[in-house]
Amino acid sequence: MKRFATKWGIVNIVLGVVLIALAIVAQFATDWMQEGVRWIVAAIIVVFSLLRFNKDYKHYKNKEAQLILVVELLLAVAAAVVVIPAIGWRVTNSIGFVLYIRGFAYFLIMQLTGRKSIFRNFILYMVVLTLGAYVLFSRQDLADIIEWVVFALIVIYGAFLLIYGVMDVMEAQKKKPKKDKKPKEKKESN
Repeated sequence: MKRFATKWGIVNIVLGVVLIALAIVAQFATDWMQEGVRWIVAAIIVVFSLLRFNKDYKHYKNKEAQLILVVELLLAVAAAVVVIPAIGWRVTNSIGFVLYIRGFAYFLIMQLTGRKSIFRNFILYMVVLTLGAYVLFSRQDLADIIEWVVFALIVIYGAFLLIYGVMDVMEAQKKKPKKDKKPKEKKESN
């Protein structure tokens, strides 16, 4: 748990308070959370897509499979770009689109390469494809749910930092040697 916090207790306390305060202000007093969620979703889509691309591109030696992976990466990055606040595509559509193309690309690569899929992977990607289609084509907007999840995660992390910092400061106080306070001797005046 120490790797999620700094080594200075007072810094953890300050960071925890600041994170909790910013999360409350962003969720209830401003529209920062709406814009922040868009940026967070865009970043997650890009990072997730790049990691998947890197892993899969090395795994598949077939040129058609690699082309499908490149197209999937480009579509995922495009989905991440259109979700940013300036363009304003719905976050839900972007998430559904990325899930759908991930599942579709997997099944297309399995078909083109003639590989047999592990049953667990088949079921997993079937769920990803179905979930992506549901999220993409349903009229439900999951942005509010995502905002509350991000808010909860920030508050929980802020509380963790705050508690960890307080415990660290209290432990440091216990270890500090206490100085004996001797009463000052009064000087006698003649």
